[in-house]
Amino acid sequence: MDEKIYREYVAILKEELQPAMGCTEPIAVAYCAALARKTLGALPETVEVLASANIIKNVKSVVVPNTNGLKGIEAAVAAGVVAGDAGKALEVISVGSGEQKARIQDMVGRGMCKVSLLDSGLVLDLIVTLHAGDDWARVRIVNHHTDVVLIEKNGAVLLEKPVDTSSSIGEVSPEKRLLTIRDIVEFARTVDLDDVRDVLERQVNYNMAICEEGLKSSYGGNVGKVLLREFGDGVATRCKAKAAAGSDARMGGCELPVVINSGSGNQGITVSVPVVEYARELGKEKDEKIFAFYEEKVRLAYQALVRTPEYSLDTDRQASLVRPLYFGLLDEEQEQYAKKRLLEALEHYGWRLGTGFLSTPLILDVLQEIDMDAAYRLLENEEMPGWLFMPKSGANTIWESWEGTSAQGGIASLDHYSKGAVCEWLFKEMCGIHVAGENHFVIAPKPGGHFTHASTEYHSVYGRGWERVSEAGEADGETVDRMAADPAAERKSYEYHIEIPANTTAEILLPDGRKENVMAGVWEF
Repeated sequence: MDEKIYREYVAILKEELQPAMGCTEPIAVAYCAALARKTLGALPETVEVLASANIIKNVKSVVVPNTNGLKGIEAAVAAGVVAGDAGKALEVISVGSGEQKARIQDMVGRGMCKVSLLDSGLVLDLIVTLHAGDDWARVRIVNHHTDVVLIEKNGAVLLEKPVDTSSSIGEVSPEKRLLTIRDIVEFARTVDLDDVRDVLERQVNYNMAICEEGLKSSYGGNVGKVLLREFGDGVATRCKAKAAAGSDARMGGCELPVVINSGSGNQGITVSVPVVEYARELGKEKDEKIFAFYEEKVRLAYQALVRTPEYSLDTDRQASLVRPLYFGLLDEEQEQYAKKRLLEALEHYGWRLGTGFLSTPLILDVLQEIDMDAAYRLLENEEMPGWLFMPKSGANTIWESWEGTSAQGGIASLDHYSKGAVCEWLFKEMCGIHVAGENHFVIAPKPGGHFTHASTEYHSVYGRGWERVSEAGEADGETVDRMAADPAAERKSYEYHIEIPANTTAEILLPDGRKENVMAGVWEF
């Protein structure tokens, strides 16, 4: 391929594949307003917007991101004025605080913005004028979403470019006239990926992320979910479903960016997502074999490592035993020894936690596989370091430091992810709520230790699911006196109260072996 044409193609690709937050027309409005606000240097008292018919049409029905669900030109203007960063172009309102969102809603509610039709004959023509006292600022964008042709303040022209009134949004630049099907195909086959890797990886990451969000949450008509439900999850259906979900999310105000194509976010999704999904499908088997190969080599390497004195499993360091057990890195003999050694290490440390940020979220899962009673014994330890030490010290959240903020000069978090990972175990294992599909649950509680009462709930899109586990004969959480020291010896029967949300099903697996497949409703066992 001719070097000049090659370089032009690379430049075109980088020019076209730009990130944008939300539908491009309202974002162009927000960008224009943000630039006018920057020029004015103050918050406006009134706003005048002149917009071509195509802009008015495209903006009126889509949600503007970071506005708490507002639609229309007024919302786009307010977002640009209040929270816009003009330097980010089509990502002008990619960030917005709760305070800013409230101010946006207030500005829209006060009716500060007047919108009129601009009949210039251009598909994309937009003029935003802001007034504050005697001062005013005006910005005009023409033909392309970020093509600023006029910036004016109090009659002084700060920027002006000629406007080609015969041009249109679909006009082709001289560089793009070089494009031919033959050269596009050759470029695709021969391009050095390092020349375009950054823009392509951004396109894949951004557009697939918003598609996954569209399938996970509820936006617009939920077309993607409908396609998957009605036609299955074959690759052809997934291509259509993910693209539709991404477009629904984008038009529904999802606060994730999209890499556009030809000025359109929906086109950007349409031309990229099916290609990526097919690529993933075609590469799946190959990738699985590669990853399986590396997994086996990693396991063998780790097994050799722990045979050395420096990394021996004969240690009281809990983390050094928890991690290889959790990730399945040991051979059968090493695994059995590590389990035995972990119980000894905990015994030596008085059943207190000796793990750090990486291993604390894993240790209860590992102990559960060894002996559920051991997991509960660690959970119930009330001495520092131990989870129950914190509520004994007055905590109603899970702290970063066992002593709260006092140990670190007031800088420690009082709501922290590492030790707080115990909440996941309480939710999924003690109370046993597992989300097993879009509208299906597996309920498999595992009560134990000295706990006599537990309850939890899951807020699904279908409503609240709720579960209570109580010891038989107990009155709503009243503590039952315990006389024996061995939880296994004193274990009694439990009562289960389970509420399954509407339009969902559940498989209930109880510790005594009972198994029930149930519909929505209240169930007692």
